[in-house]
Amino acid sequence: TQGALQAADTTALGGHWVRMFATWPDLEPQRRVYAPNWLASYETTIRALPPGTKVILDVVGTPKWETGSSNEHTPPARPADYAALLGMLAQRYGRMVTAYEIWNEEDASAWWANPNPGAYVELLKAAYRVIKAADPAATVVMGGLTGNDYPFLEGVYQAGGKGYFDVVAVHTDTACNIL
Repeated sequence: TQGALQAADTTALGGHWVRMFATWPDLEPQRRVYAPNWLASYETTIRALPPGTKVILDVVGTPKWETGSSNEHTPPARPADYAALLGMLAQRYGRMVTAYEIWNEEDASAWWANPNPGAYVELLKAAYRVIKAADPAATVVMGGLTGNDYPFLEGVYQAGGKGYFDVVAVHTDTACNIL
């Protein structure tokens, strides 16, 4: 299975952390209707990892029912909907997941249509509150920024994002490096 292959790769590489994408449209195809097959698949993959592996679950994508758009990179219209999913995941997976990354490259239109620090902060605040309520020990990761995108990060702080994340992720690989 895919989970077994990932576990073998993690073992071979000697990795201690694994970042996994979880897509909201797959996990919640209808409002408050969660897909048991996807939830179980992630759980199986996580359990197959070598003991002691820490998991960062990066939840991305917006279902059509939430925005009315077929573009899954359209930001959530109601941050509370996204947060409800994250809260359910944090409660279900508990200590199997060490950290939750709130989106991916929210400063890039390829991942977040029309990037906007203020809109992102609303999502970040809602998610942070429910994750910490479900699992106070969980780490909340601000979604990976493309390159060292200081203007976007400054925008997050200006929009009131301080205190609603534990870690800032930055993607500095060549494909993401914008500065």
